Formats: sequence, C-alpha cells, structure tokens
Amino acid sequence: MPVAGLTRTWHRLRFAVPRQAVEEISNLCFEQGSCGLETREDAGLSQLTAWFPVEANMAEVRHRLAAQLIAEGIDGIAIEAGLEEERDWIREWRRFFKPVWATPRIVVHPSWTRVDTNPGEIAIAIEPEMAFGTGGHESTQLVLEAMEAVPSMVGSACLDLGTGSGVLAIAAALMGARAVVAVDIDQIAVENAERNIELNLRSSPPSLPHGGERRPWPQVMRGSVEIVAGQRFDLILANLESQILRPMLTQLGELLSADGVVIFSGLLARERSGFRQSLREAGLTESEVYAKGDWICCAAGRTSTVQAGRG
Repeated sequence: MPVAGLTRTWHRLRFAVPRQAVEEISNLCFEQGSCGLETREDAGLSQLTAWFPVEANMAEVRHRLAAQLIAEGIDGIAIEAGLEEERDWIREWRRFFKPVWATPRIVVHPSWTRVDTNPGEIAIAIEPEMAFGTGGHESTQLVLEAMEAVPSMVGSACLDLGTGSGVLAIAAALMGARAVVAVDIDQIAVENAERNIELNLRSSPPSLPHGGERRPWPQVMRGSVEIVAGQRFDLILANLESQILRPMLTQLGELLSADGVVIFSGLLARERSGFRQSLREAGLTESEVYAKGDWICCAAGRTSTVQAGRG
C-alpha cells in the first residue's frame, strides 16, 4: 500500500508503435532513465507507456528519444506526454502483476497470490509499490540466475545496491547468505523493501539451506555505496543502469573481499564492450556473462583474483 500521506507524481510518455519495434523502443526508454514500462496490444499496434521520475528533464528526454528513434530508423511515432500519480501506478501493478518463475527454481509472486513450491524451490512474495523488482524484468531474472551459480553464496556477506522492492536481498537471505545489507537512495524503496522482507521472513528467519544457525534479517538503509564504505562483502548485487554504475566501479571493487564477486545487471547487450573496458579501468575483470533478449548480466571480481583463478 502507498505510504500514508505521501503521493508521488511521475512523468508518463505514451507511444503507439509497431509490434516489432516494442523491444527496441523499450530499451531506448530505459537508457533515458525510465523507471517502469507497460505494453498493451491494440488494433495491430502496441501501446507502450513509459514512466520517468518527476525530477527528470522531460524536454531533454523527449529530444533524445526522438533523435535515437530516427537514428534507429524508426520515424513518424507520436509521443504523448502526461503526469500520473502514484496511486494509479499501484493499481496498474496489482492488475498485471502475476507470479513469475524468474529461474527454474525461483518464483516471484504478488503477496495476495499463493504459489506452491517443491523442495529446493524458492518463493518470494512481493507487495508491489513504487519500487523496481517484481521478477518480471530480464535484468532481475539474470541476477537471480547468476546468484544461483555463485559457489560461495552460503555463509556470504552480501550487499544489494539499489535494492528497490528488496527481491534480491530476500533471495540472498533465503539462499543462505550470512548477512545481507540492502541500500537504496529512495525512501519509498527502503520502506517497501523493509515490508517485503518482513512479509517473507517474519514466520521463518533465514537459516542455512542445510541446517544450522538462524541468520539475521537483511538490514535496509537509505543511501548509496558511500554508506557502506570500509565494509567488505563476498557478494555485491548491482542491478542498475550503466550510467549509474560506471562512476562507482572503483568503490565497489574496494568493498569486495579477496575472492568476492560483483553481479552487474541492467545492461544492454550493446553496452558490453564499453562496460567491460570500464571494469578493467576499475581493477575488475568480467568472469561470467548471462544474457536474455537484449539484456546482459555479468559477474566480475578483482582482476588479480580472476587472473589467478584462470591460471
């Protein structure tokens, strides 16, 4: 539910686009800072709605989008602009949010829908508000897939940077992390993450998958990478746009334990070469890459550690 007494307004852009152009235009919107997308089919066209934070410079966003559309050979698309309040957004999420099997063994579902799981499977209930992370986007799914491949997950210290709904922090706790710190610059996201953590863990605090001591709940804090300066983490989760990630790569490397892993997502496939170079400049090296549609996720470690492992 919305935070009492607090209603936020979001910029909204609507496009009527050919179906074959939906994915390309969606990617362009994310590159320009979109925080949410919705697509509906209508009379042979797709109605695409993109939301942007109220502080976004929409004149600049529309100018850049128009230029990119022309550069991609997509011309003649009218863009309708408007404003939308938070309560409308939440109502739409509730209408369209269904259980999503983000990986073959991890399902993310709305809190009002029960999902039956088998032994070894993980169900994460999310109360969707204004925070990103319902398991439906490829970037979230890729992080969860990459997390399943981390051999040192059990007993690890984990940082979830830009936690949003808290879905990745919850997954880390349920997968056996020893301690989880979740941070976000948005107070709405912090409060949403805290509620989702309680929703998932209140009846059964996380413990090691094969038994053992109970683990503390994830700690949620408002801020960014600077509020955990000086700490060390075995696993860092960073599902953020590349323009946000690049300036903090060196700081993230400093937070890693000797054999630690950072999982980066929210990256478009065409960004891989440039982002890999940014990692090298920060003393990090890509070790694994996961892909889904136009999106990629990469695991990276300290360059010295990755090279030693390959040697």
